[in-house]
Amino acid sequence: MPGKNINPALIKTCRQIYMEVTPLIYSTNTFDIGNLDDLIFLNQTILPNRMASIRFLRIGWSVCFLPFCDSLKPTDRPHDDETWRRFWNIIATRMTGLTDLDVTLRICRPYELSLEKIWLKPLMDIRGLRRFILEIVYNYNNFRDPEGEVLAFRKEIERAVCQPRD
Repeated sequence: MPGKNINPALIKTCRQIYMEVTPLIYSTNTFDIGNLDDLIFLNQTILPNRMASIRFLRIGWSVCFLPFCDSLKPTDRPHDDETWRRFWNIIATRMTGLTDLDVTLRICRPYELSLEKIWLKPLMDIRGLRRFILEIVYNYNNFRDPEGEVLAFRKEIERAVCQPRD
């Protein structure tokens, strides 16, 4: 039922409606995350069963410093390696009802494409998706993958995340 929004004001009318409608808010809406810390904060503020009932997630983030690869990156959040690792771990372990994941990463500056295997590796721990889209937008014009190695790795991620959960 993606695209069907539930008005949160409805749940304030009585306790029975609250109990019946609250799970629908998490399971039918698409959660749109624009910053790694947004998902980490959400995970810290809602009950675990509500986090697990989220089915639809869309992530759009500008990556200016590559996790695990970029010696020039700052060590503060949200650009540090631990935040990147924690973000994907929440999706893999706490969002057990997730079925649809759309990821758009906008890369701000040039880097060696072989590094994608390093910084995208945390996605390989996600399982149980029905639909997965990974779009990487390069904000420069020299994207070259002559042997198709990078695209093959992205397909490998897609196969992994669409495998059943353990």
